[in-house]
Amino acid sequence: MRILHIVDGIPPAVLGGTGRIVTEIARSQTKAGHDVAILSAATSGTLPDTLNGIKIFTIEPKSERWAHWRSVFSVSREKIIFQKIRSFQPDIVHAHTISRQIGYGWMPKMKRHGIRLIVTCHDVSHIAYGKIWPGKAPSWQQDLMRYRWSWNPFRHVLIRSFLKSANHILTVSDALKTELKLHKF
Repeated sequence: MRILHIVDGIPPAVLGGTGRIVTEIARSQTKAGHDVAILSAATSGTLPDTLNGIKIFTIEPKSERWAHWRSVFSVSREKIIFQKIRSFQPDIVHAHTISRQIGYGWMPKMKRHGIRLIVTCHDVSHIAYGKIWPGKAPSWQQDLMRYRWSWNPFRHVLIRSFLKSANHILTVSDALKTELKLHKF
């Protein structure tokens, strides 16, 4: 089976936990005999072309400033992501944390091309800009005051519609699953 993992960043380019988890999952799938690749945002030359038998595809990272707009509106980013997906020709695309660099616009094309899409939510980035308190959704006024120009009033509605393209949505904890249900995901 050909599996493509998509994540905003992997080590050593980004030292976050999601990238490490994705790398370990991909390594295990490669050992099991699958053809596995990872698509991640990284500056040219910071990641090798292959890592322990895993093919690595990269896109150039963009500024964090407009991430919440670009993640749902950037047609050019969507085209780049989809070209990388088509070049690998996966049976399954497994998206992880993609809210800052990769974005969501490419998701509806997966169904049209017969590629299964699995999304794993590692954090609240699909439903909120930052931290949330259990059982209480942040108000749009709080988000506007906290994130100012990077706040996008259409973000959550568009992400919800893009995630409808997924065949499965997984969460890493029951608490996160509860929050996603609270926000109608």
